[in-house]
Amino acid sequence: MLRLGQCYLETANTESAQEYLLRAYMMEGKEIFEEESPKYFNFLADNVELD
Repeated sequence: MLRLGQCYLETANTESAQEYLLRAYMMEGKEIFEEESPKYFNFLADNVELD
């Protein structure tokens, strides 16, 4: 889910990026983003209300 969301964001498909990054977040929590560029979590946080 994370990698797919990243690919969608890199290709400017923000709707799909949001969907798959959110799925990754819901499955694993914020920890899944710790080893990644902060732009992915920041994009998600800017577009979805997270806990």
